[in-house]
Amino acid sequence: CFFANVALRKFPQYRDKPVAVGHSSTDKSSPQEFVSRSKNSSSELSTCNYIARKFGLRKGMFLGDVIQLCPDLVVLPYDFESFEEVSAVVAEVL
Repeated sequence: CFFANVALRKFPQYRDKPVAVGHSSTDKSSPQEFVSRSKNSSSELSTCNYIARKFGLRKGMFLGDVIQLCPDLVVLPYDFESFEEVSAVVAEVL
């Protein structure tokens, strides 16, 4: 959930939606167009938020399987720069 929540910082309009983080194949500024939504997609989810988990989604699942379980899933791109930034803040607190 860490990666999903960090990714949501740039896309707050999806905070109340099922969200996952996965590999990019298109425009990173448009999450709905971010990755192929084909039932045959072999892209894997890195993680998902708790809302998505209510649909049975888990990290490592293939996007093709996930879309069948949760057709309204929003797939966000990796944001490694933000992941590092937030990780540093958490490390300082600990």
